Amino acid sequence: MSEAYAREADQLVKLRLWECLCWESPPYTKTPHQLIPFCQRVEMGKHVEKKGQEEIYQYGAMGGINSMLYRNRANTNYNHQQEYKNGYDEYDDLDEDGYTNNGAHDSSSNFNSQNNNDNKYDDDDLDDLDFDYQPIPLDIEWQPVDMLGRAQIQTIDQKSQSLNALSLSSCPRWGDKGFPASPDKAGVIHLYTKVIDTSKKKKFQEYALLKNEPSQHVRSCIVQSNRQSDKFFIMVDDQIYGKFSRIKIQPMIDPTTKDQVFMPIRTFFPVNNVV
Repeated sequence: MSEAYAREADQLVKLRLWECLCWESPPYTKTPHQLIPFCQRVEMGKHVEKKGQEEIYQYGAMGGINSMLYRNRANTNYNHQQEYKNGYDEYDDLDEDGYTNNGAHDSSSNFNSQNNNDNKYDDDDLDDLDFDYQPIPLDIEWQPVDMLGRAQIQTIDQKSQSLNALSLSSCPRWGDKGFPASPDKAGVIHLYTKVIDTSKKKKFQEYALLKNEPSQHVRSCIVQSNRQSDKFFIMVDDQIYGKFSRIKIQPMIDPTTKDQVFMPIRTFFPVNNVV
């Protein structure tokens, strides 16, 4: 099959690349402890925590737990001496070709999925019935985009979210719910959550957006533990990393051109015309 792609696939796709900035503990400076590039998705929650614990036991028994917890750290660390002086500004706008446009901030509403009540992770819940999962409260902040993919100036902040699962995906996978992002569209990634309803108190009702509208299209997203002592595993392109207390997902920007970096691949069908 791989040979058929090389010989016969004729549709060029600019697969956009993203980066996950990770902090192990405060203070949260502009220089993260680890930077992980990815092209498909970042996941966290019950299923990821179970896989993380399984790897701890597996590598711990082999005497190699540190190699698991800090996998590829030498390859994923990033030189932040410039502290993004010439890099990506989260309020810069990217057009569909990946070029920044600082003046294109639109005040129109967010582009959310109409199918807000889908349960994306039901199958994982069934597989993880034997795992005693205790969700930690997370603060989630994201920069939404409008229907044209233009970043909004005002960010959205949801505090103390107890999640069964969270994903940020640029490439849709079979079974995904909501309206997925296009892998070749610059600056747009799909945020999908499954929130555990732990309280009906009035002070929590103002942070019920993700419970009612779990599908969001965003430019960047910050997930941070509500308590500094809490940490979590993440799974980046099916690889476990952690534990961290804060992560930030954002486009990978070429510091010279200020465009989102892409990897050219070929497919049999144009991905942006699939219904």
